[in-house]
Amino acid sequence: MKKLTYIVLTLGIAVASFAAAPLSLEDALSLALQNNYNIKQVKNSTEIMEKTAIPGNAGLLPSVSLSAGVNYADNTISGMQTQSTTNTATLSAQYLLFDGFGNVYTYKKLKSQSEQAVVEEKSAIEGTLLVVAQSFLSTSLARDNMDAAKDQRISHRKILINKKANMTLAI
Repeated sequence: MKKLTYIVLTLGIAVASFAAAPLSLEDALSLALQNNYNIKQVKNSTEIMEKTAIPGNAGLLPSVSLSAGVNYADNTISGMQTQSTTNTATLSAQYLLFDGFGNVYTYKKLKSQSEQAVVEEKSAIEGTLLVVAQSFLSTSLARDNMDAAKDQRISHRKILINKKANMTLAI
């Protein structure tokens, strides 16, 4: 987290110093949302969790299987030629009626994991936005302090010039 803050702060200072137009807070936030690898990773994880939280993965749906096969044989035995073809097909359906509510609990667990992934995604996004906003505001404060110091230096220089002029007039 500290490394991310340092990187964002450094980039913020670099962009603010060298950019032709200053970067607004909204622009900084939108850039962070678009380019942050952690946010992309968490969004993908959330999408995967939402797609796996279905009744079929919990064993609540019946399973259907289909198999088919064909055998063809062409044999020549002592001058006689024989051909045979065997076709097979099998269709089976299975459904577990009662599993001690294990499949229901599995489904609830999958839903809970999906909801947790959504909360983690929101947390990651909010954390990134907070870091970017803090970095942006601290950069803005540093820029304001630097401008104030420059103004103060200029006013002090004017006061010094006036004092020197007064000293030369007094002599």
